[in-house]
Amino acid sequence: MKTTESFDDYKRDGEAHHPTCDRFVISHSKSGQRGFTLIEVSAAFMMMMILSGTIVTLLSQHVFFMQMYNNASFLSEEAPRINALVSSIVNQADSYFIFTNLADAQNLGGATPVLSGGSAVRLTFRNPSGETDESILSYAGGALNYHYKRGGVWSATPDWVVTSQPKSATFSNDLGLLLIRLVGPEDEVIEFVGTSE
Repeated sequence: MKTTESFDDYKRDGEAHHPTCDRFVISHSKSGQRGFTLIEVSAAFMMMMILSGTIVTLLSQHVFFMQMYNNASFLSEEAPRINALVSSIVNQADSYFIFTNLADAQNLGGATPVLSGGSAVRLTFRNPSGETDESILSYAGGALNYHYKRGGVWSATPDWVVTSQPKSATFSNDLGLLLIRLVGPEDEVIEFVGTSE
C-alpha cells in the first residue's frame, strides 16, 4: 500500500524548507521495494539484444550448413550406391561396347562402337551353359538406366533406374578400362572405372 505525504511532514530537526519544495510529493512503498533504474533497464535490454543477435547468427549458420550437406548428398549418399551397383554389373561382364546412344546400342548390326563420348554401354555376360545374355547401361532422359534383353527383344522402357540425379553421364574406354563419368546436380564429377572379366 502506497502513501503520499508532503515535505511538511518530513521537516528535519526543525529546519525550514524552501517554499517551492512544498509542491513536490514523495511516493514510497511501505514494503521497501523500489523500481529499476535506467541503467539496469538499459543493461537488461543490451543483454537481450546480444542474446537475440547470437541466436540469429547460430540459426543462419545452421541453415547454411544444412544447405551444404544437402548439396553434397549426391557425393555422400548416392555415389556409393551407384559405385556398388555399377561395379557389380560391369565387373561380371565378359565384354562391353560403347555406343553414342541407346538406339545404337540396341541395334547390334548397324551401329559402330566408339571409344569415348558414348552415352550407352552394351554388356555381354556368358552363362555357365555357354549362352550369352546382354544388357545396356545408358544415360537418357536425365537418368542412368539399366536395360536387359529378354527373349532377343529389348524392352521399350528401362528395367530399372540406377540413378536419376546426375546432369550427364558419359562412357569411354581408356587403356582397356571402362570409364563412367557422372556429373552431379551441383556439378560434382565422379568417375567409376570398371573392367570386364
